[in-house]
Amino acid sequence: MQENLYSSASRLPAKMSATDYVIAGATTATALFLGISLYYQMKDRLPKVYLEQYEDPPPLRPDGSRVIRVRSDSLIEKCHLFYAGKEMATLLPGAGPLGRAVQVTTLFAGGVLNYRIPQGLSLDKDNYVEVKNGNTTLRKEKLGNIFMGIREATR
Repeated sequence: MQENLYSSASRLPAKMSATDYVIAGATTATALFLGISLYYQMKDRLPKVYLEQYEDPPPLRPDGSRVIRVRSDSLIEKCHLFYAGKEMATLLPGAGPLGRAVQVTTLFAGGVLNYRIPQGLSLDKDNYVEVKNGNTTLRKEKLGNIFMGIREATR
């Protein structure tokens, strides 16, 4: 008589689930493969982040000359930008003529955030720009590897 595979799960010990039964019977190589494929599936679920940098023309420079633009195709709930290990601020519409500076904000799908690098920080090409969602790093790139765009002054 052939045993039904589904009925064998009902004879498991009380603290052991059906998934434990399947993984316990797997070889080490199979378990390693499953772990690696699960890692890459989770990695592919992270939002894609695009970076661009540009210099503001002289009439538009309130407190810094270099701007890093962050764009994403999906929602980032707690968007942070770090440059050379220091957290940068973005300007949102609000109080004052320039808006209000915040360090953590929501970046909506298809949205853009502009982070200014103050003039006091060096613009070394080997410094890293890191975009995080909470504590998760979404992208880490050297400043020298980020595309340099051109922004013209508007009147």
